[in-house]
Amino acid sequence: MPRIDPLQMAQFFALPGAAELVEAFSAIPPGELRDSAVSHVQVLARHSGWVPDTPFGVGQPERLAPSAAPKRLASPFSEDLKSASAEGQMIERALRGEASASIAADLGCGVGLIERLKNKARKEGGLVFPGDTASKPGKAKAKGRKNYVPDKMPVPPPPYWWEDPASPIWENGKLLPHYSDKADGSMAGLGPLDVRSYTTMSNAAARNGMTLRQYLAQRFEIIRRVDRGEKPTQVAIDLRINAFAVYSLLTKVGRGRMAEGVAAHYAAEAVAVKHGAPEVAKVEPVVEATVLPPAKPGNRNGPASALAARIAAAKKWGFESLDAYEAARVQVRDLRLKGIGPKEIGEQMKQPNEFVRAAMSYWRGLGVEWPEPTFSEQVQPVDRKRHANRPEHLAMTALSAKMFAAKKWGFPSLDAFEAARLTVRKHRLDGARAARIAEQTGLTYGFVKAALAYWRSAGETWDDSAERAA
Repeated sequence: MPRIDPLQMAQFFALPGAAELVEAFSAIPPGELRDSAVSHVQVLARHSGWVPDTPFGVGQPERLAPSAAPKRLASPFSEDLKSASAEGQMIERALRGEASASIAADLGCGVGLIERLKNKARKEGGLVFPGDTASKPGKAKAKGRKNYVPDKMPVPPPPYWWEDPASPIWENGKLLPHYSDKADGSMAGLGPLDVRSYTTMSNAAARNGMTLRQYLAQRFEIIRRVDRGEKPTQVAIDLRINAFAVYSLLTKVGRGRMAEGVAAHYAAEAVAVKHGAPEVAKVEPVVEATVLPPAKPGNRNGPASALAARIAAAKKWGFESLDAYEAARVQVRDLRLKGIGPKEIGEQMKQPNEFVRAAMSYWRGLGVEWPEPTFSEQVQPVDRKRHANRPEHLAMTALSAKMFAAKKWGFPSLDAFEAARLTVRKHRLDGARAARIAEQTGLTYGFVKAALAYWRSAGETWDDSAERAA
């Protein structure tokens, strides 16, 4: 029991609040409650830096330095090994009955390495290790139930879960049922209703660089625009998505509206027949179309067929008239003749790449030749998304393009890159082809072809008459 120092007691009574503390402590009866109060005060004092005196004046015991780990004894299975390689010694020790964990601990490697070597020895060498059991004959696989249809949850009534921004399903798709009925033909097909469709739509959103919320918002926007009267192809162009995605969504959520319309039509016909009402003549919608001249029998390439094909193409790509379609194709030709690439043409005209390539194929069939891109244009790295609204930033100096090309082809400096291109030009003027130049100079075949394209765009011509004659 610690003794009371009169000097410390006098200092304690001089402290502010000492009287209240003594009075409160005296009011606590002896027992566990008083011992708990003393313990709490000691804990607070230790946190403040107080160190209690050790009993009988004994100091703190000295901490012994940790002794070195005892030296590992050699394994009795590692004596008189015949194999010279480390892998062979591992297999030999395993054949003698040593456990894989003991071998790994002795050699300082992983147990997985020992097991892989043992499996390889079993398959390729037919070795049997101690503890291996004879393989049992495999049982015939039980056939699943034929035409088994799992229980599916019915489609819930609206409002659906994705209409609530605070729904917990946004963060945890496993809250949905595993199987659900198909919601084709209704707005329930706009979003996922089970775990499988949730995973599918989440992966589709990730492929397009969006979250699931943004992906469903885009689908809502497609339905809103089409209901407003916009053409699906124009919606696809404005949203910069494939037109197939728009038509696929419309087929999934619009089939129900079509079914309702057909059912209403049949119901009206049934009522008319029952009451003997005269059959209402069907009114075909008036479609404004260009009057076509009569086509010659058996001639599919006549003027009428060509005009009909162009009208169908204009309707396919979403143009309002045939003149607008022809003007767009002419604009594609003019921009391509200026040296602009197909992707840049599509961005300037706000047309899909498929239309631009189809127009280029049409003009190519008429004998129009496109200018070949220069070497600097082939290797020019431009971030189109970053500079989409700033065309002036798309331009790149020739020096930076050459520096990028030198780094791409692995040259240590720009001078070495220029010297290599001059070497390719010299060998080509001597009559050597690309493959022979690559073999003689040690350069890659791809670099030789790119260098030849650069010199060809610069106006260099090659004389191959002597080689053809040979």
